[in-house]
This record gives sequence, C-alpha cells and structure tokens, in this order.
Amino acid sequence: MTIAFALPPFSSKPVGGFRVVYEYANRLVERGHEVTIVHILELSDSEPGIYRRLRTGAGRVRKAFSPPRLWWQALDERVKVLHLPRRLLDRLLDADAIVATAWITARPVLEYPSSKGAKFYLVQDFDPWIASKDLLEETWRWPLKKITVSNWLRQKVLASGASPGEVANIPVAIDHSRFRMTKGIGDRPRRIAMLYGTSGYKTPEVGLRALEIARAQCTGLRATVFGHEPRPSQMPSWIDYRRDVPEEDLVQIYNDSRIYVCCSQAEGFALPPAEAAACGCAIVSTDCGGIREYAEPENTALLSPPNDSQALADNIARALTNEELRQGLARAAQQRIQGFTWKRSTDLLESFILKPDETSIVRP
Repeated sequence: MTIAFALPPFSSKPVGGFRVVYEYANRLVERGHEVTIVHILELSDSEPGIYRRLRTGAGRVRKAFSPPRLWWQALDERVKVLHLPRRLLDRLLDADAIVATAWITARPVLEYPSSKGAKFYLVQDFDPWIASKDLLEETWRWPLKKITVSNWLRQKVLASGASPGEVANIPVAIDHSRFRMTKGIGDRPRRIAMLYGTSGYKTPEVGLRALEIARAQCTGLRATVFGHEPRPSQMPSWIDYRRDVPEEDLVQIYNDSRIYVCCSQAEGFALPPAEAAACGCAIVSTDCGGIREYAEPENTALLSPPNDSQALADNIARALTNEELRQGLARAAQQRIQGFTWKRSTDLLESFILKPDETSIVRP
C-alpha cells in the first residue's frame, strides 16, 4: 500500500508532531508499505507564525538547491521525502491513502483527488495556541477520517460536531529501545529536568518560577533545563541550561534526574514527560490535557492547574521531600508508559487505514 503523510514545511528544529509522523513512517515502511512524506510549501498567506517561519526556512532551502537535512530524527532511507508546492500536490503525488498531519495541511488533503486514495487526518493541533477554535473545528468537521493522539483531543473533535464513527483515538508512543532506564530510580541526585519551549502554550516562565519557589523550600535542589534557543536572559544562573541536546544526552539528563517538570497550558499528548517517565523520572506537571493519556493524578503523576507556579512548586517540593511518594510515582509512571509502544500504535494506525469504518476508541 502507498501511504503519504502531508506535513507543513520542513523544520530544522525538533517538532513533536513531525517526530510522530517520522516514527510512523519508519515503522510502516518496515512492514512493506511504500511511504512518502511530503512537506507542502506555500500553504496559505493566513497561516500562523510557526508555519510561516517554517515556510520561509523551506524557501531558503529551495533557493540553495539542496535538500534539508533531518538531524534530530532518524528516518529510514526507504521513506521518500518530497517538498512540493501545494498547487503541484495532486500532479506529483500518487497514494492509496493520504494523511493530513496538521490543520494547515487538512485542506490540501481534502482537495486531493478522491480517485487517488482514501483521506485521513491525524489530529495533533489544539486551540487556541495552534490556531483559533473556529478554524480548527471547521477542519475537524470535514469529511476526512480522523485519528487523534489522545482521548482529550478526541473529545474536542467530537464536541466540534464530528461524527463519532469517523474519529479513532490512537495514542502515540515511546521508543523504549532508546528511552529507557540506565540508572535506578532510588539512585539519583536531587535534580529536576525541564524543557524550555518557546511556543506560547509551553509557558516556560511558569516552570522557571516554580523551580525558584521549590528551591527555596528544598535544600540542594538542582535543575537541568534544555531547549533549542540561546539561554534565556531571565533564567536563573543556578540552572544548568543545555541547547540542542542530542538524543543520547537527553536520555542521560532524564536518568540523572529525580523529577521531570512539565509546565504547559496544553499538550496534544506530551512526549517529553512520557520519555522522562520511561527513563524513571517522577512526573510533576500542569494538567495540560493530553498528558492524561498516561498521567493519573497521585498515581503516575502529580498534576496542578496550568499557569499556577505556586501549585506546581508545591508538588515539586512534595515529590522531593517524600522519597516514598517520589519513587512510587516514578515506578508507576515507568510501568504505565511501557504500554505505549510504536508497534501497538502502528498496528492500530495500519488497521484503521486499511479498515477505516471499524472505528473505536483505543487505549494502551
């Protein structure tokens, strides 16, 4: 079967939604499918800032007459990668099934000739930070078979008016051969790990403030924060900041930390906390929606309201000062996340593409 994934313009920096697609592509091509990833250029003049920046970067690549290099994610050499203007999509791409992977690629897929294959929509975007509620809900009602990455997103899609019969929930996963424990849960320094994300919904200032509050309560607290931009000027000097961390170093950061802190307002699934859980971190997070796929309050995670640094700090302090609680959370989260495998997610995606009318909510 020939399967195409329609992505926004190429990103030279890690993007969670892109990583999900690349992971699926790797596993589908291993199963004998012919897989194409097409980065659609010149999507819309009304696209939001993130996609406009990606489009501009892709334009520079085209002018240089050299394909962009994907350094932050392994991609099977059998996966075909195209960078096409939207107007040429139907002329230069043939597929038995084509999958939109963001709201901005949903219309090109909707307009793709039905004679060329079935149409799907991998829903990873959420309002209001990725696009407006009205705009997203309009795309969710289009006649595309939809796949959400968390039940939180599935409920949003259903609330928009989409038919339950055309929406399947297939949570994404963790590669446990890469993200794994190399250090015992009880044998770790009083260190916290956190991502400094620059997208508006990541609210890193909430996390930094929580770290400062918690440090005043917990002697010896240290933190490693990683991101893709230069060290933020407002970051306290006592925090160890790592930029553009290779994956093997990221796994080490997780294993050298007792706690992983997530401070987002919203997440479609929340991959970094899941990776950290697989590496043995206790998860302390804002209640950011998609994280509920694996974060059960007081069992596999400590959750607090978004935008509340004090509540987040209080949970950090709870986990740092109560070893029984911290280790119990870490073990429960590490066990829970073992059910989120790319084999299972790919099994479900493959089955849904082959038999899209057999829709059901699925959970690990």
